[in-house]
Amino acid sequence: MFSPCLLVWVKPFVFCIFGSAKVTVMPVCFTKKWMNQTNLVVWKITESEDFFLSKLNGFALVVRELEKIKHASKRLQFLASRYALLEILGAPNFSQLKKTERGKLLLAGNSGLHLSVSHSGHFAAVVVSSFSVGIDIQEYDRRLMFLAPKFVNDREREWINDKDPLLDYHLIWGAKESVFKAWGKGELDFRGHLTIFPVSPNLPNLTDSEYSASLIKEKIKKEYKIWNYKGSYVFLVVAQEVAVEIVV
Repeated sequence: MFSPCLLVWVKPFVFCIFGSAKVTVMPVCFTKKWMNQTNLVVWKITESEDFFLSKLNGFALVVRELEKIKHASKRLQFLASRYALLEILGAPNFSQLKKTERGKLLLAGNSGLHLSVSHSGHFAAVVVSSFSVGIDIQEYDRRLMFLAPKFVNDREREWINDKDPLLDYHLIWGAKESVFKAWGKGELDFRGHLTIFPVSPNLPNLTDSEYSASLIKEKIKKEYKIWNYKGSYVFLVVAQEVAVEIVV
C-alpha cells in the first residue's frame, strides 16, 4: 500500500523525503529512489485546470498538446503530469522538453536524463533516471481479465496465479507498457516481442526487483528490471533497462 509522505526537493534530479527545501504543492502519496540515479514520485491530483494553466501557460509545447485534448479529466491528467515534470526539472530544463514522433519525452541537448510519465484516474506518476526507463500507473480494472489474451503469452501463463490472475495481469500489462515507453521506438508485439519473468538470478543488480522483462526484436535483445507497487486504488510499474545485446 502506498504510504502518505511529503516530497522535498533538495538538489537537481534527486527526490528525498527528508531535509528542507522546495516543497511541491501537489499531494504526494508515494516516492522511491534507487542509487541516486532513478527517482519516482506519484501524486494524487486535487488541483483545478486553472491552477495548472497558471503554471504552464508559458510553455509552448504544453499549450500545443493541450489544444488537442478535449475531455476534461484527460486534460487534468496531462497537465498534472507536465506540472510534475516542471517541479522536478525546473523551468530551464523543462523548457527543453520535446516529444519524438513515437511520443517519447526527452530533453533537447542530450542531457543524459530519461523521462517517463503516466496517469490514471486521479493519479499521475513521473520517473526521471540516468537509465532508459518507462512507467505505467493503472487504476484496478477487471476488464483486463478479458483483454489478457491480447498481451499475455504462454511463458507468462506458466507463473501467473490461475485462481485469481487480476494482479498478475496488471503487472504484466504495466510492465509491458513501461518497457514500451523505455524502448521509445514503437511497433512492439506485446505477446511476441516482450516476456515478463519472476526475477532471474542471471540478471545484474536485481536485488530490489521482483520481476524482469525481456525484449527481443529482430537482432536486438534488451533486459529490464521491473518494480511493481500495489496500492489501495492503483497498480504502479517501473521498467529500467539493465542490459543490451546483439542476437546473432
